[in-house]
Amino acid sequence: MDFELIINFIIILISIIFIIYLLFVSTQNNNRGEHFEIISQESKNKLLKTMEITDKVFTENNLWYIIALGSLLGAVRHHNIIPWDDDIDLFVKHKDLNKLKHVLNELVQQYNLHVETYQNRLFRIYSNMEDKTKFFIDIFIIKSDGDIIHRCLLQEDKCMELNKSQQWFHKSFGFKDEYIKNRKRYKFGNIFVWGPQNPMNLLSFWYGDDCLTTCKTHYLKDHKYVVEQETIDCNIR
Repeated sequence: MDFELIINFIIILISIIFIIYLLFVSTQNNNRGEHFEIISQESKNKLLKTMEITDKVFTENNLWYIIALGSLLGAVRHHNIIPWDDDIDLFVKHKDLNKLKHVLNELVQQYNLHVETYQNRLFRIYSNMEDKTKFFIDIFIIKSDGDIIHRCLLQEDKCMELNKSQQWFHKSFGFKDEYIKNRKRYKFGNIFVWGPQNPMNLLSFWYGDDCLTTCKTHYLKDHKYVVEQETIDCNIR
């Protein structure tokens, strides 16, 4: 009899532990869902179409650019936009700022795309005006200072850098100029785009040497707030 009571007690205890575990996993998933979402194929196609037009016009005007940050990681690791990413990042050189403004005006006038400046920090090309919190192309202005790349604000006369208090973003810059000297074409979904010839120099600088095998959620929520990243399955589609 005592033996049966012990067995029953153990079964009940295991059941309680299992229920607590399920509740914990559910809570973690709910919390992750606040800044983790797989974008729909329709939204991805619109964003890629906007990028296809942008690449076409930039190339026709001999305007240098490369995909960067999470977009470069997506091109190398997924050959596409990262499934849980909702924008595309480009670098353009500060010396081409006037040309860039001319080309962006062409995108507005000839292709009816919507372009804005964002807080004098970057240019943003929208693929979906119904939701301006995501699905856009961000264009960052960069300049080489010696052999180091810095990010510039949108000022023509000189490269004014972002406030140093925003350390989370400054970590994305300060890499070697040689990392972006040569370019090549990358398959990016159903289109092709320009990127650095040797991507692992930049990807290791930004995301670590294991970035092609270890996937993490985005470090920004709503492109504004820094959040804790989580490791997830790279095969999520």
